[in-house]
Amino acid sequence: MALSAPIAAPLVDNDTVTLVVDRHGATARATVDLHAAQIAFRNSRALYRAFVGGRGAGKSYVGAYDMLRRARPSRLYAVYAPTYPMLRDATLRSLRSMANTLNLERSWGASDHRLTRHNGA
Repeated sequence: MALSAPIAAPLVDNDTVTLVVDRHGATARATVDLHAAQIAFRNSRALYRAFVGGRGAGKSYVGAYDMLRRARPSRLYAVYAPTYPMLRDATLRSLRSMANTLNLERSWGASDHRLTRHNGA
């Protein structure tokens, strides 16, 4: 199903973010659990933001979530990692997993690693 409208702003409640997604008149809810540092990152209005942490800190998870929530139609976004194996094994896997969890993936180009949301972003 395609989204009929952009996703509403997140409602932050402790460590849980709840999304309300309109799909052709229906409403579905998906809950994404974030810890305090991830919530602070998501709520930051700074021009330049970074989420820094060790292995397993949730960098790819919150980065994927943040990008999917902020993506707007007719714009191009990029995801980076220090090496291609890190990009393939963590970053892109987190991005696709989050897009599927939130039912936002319209298409995935395997050759160029291009994810397109239902809203065209």
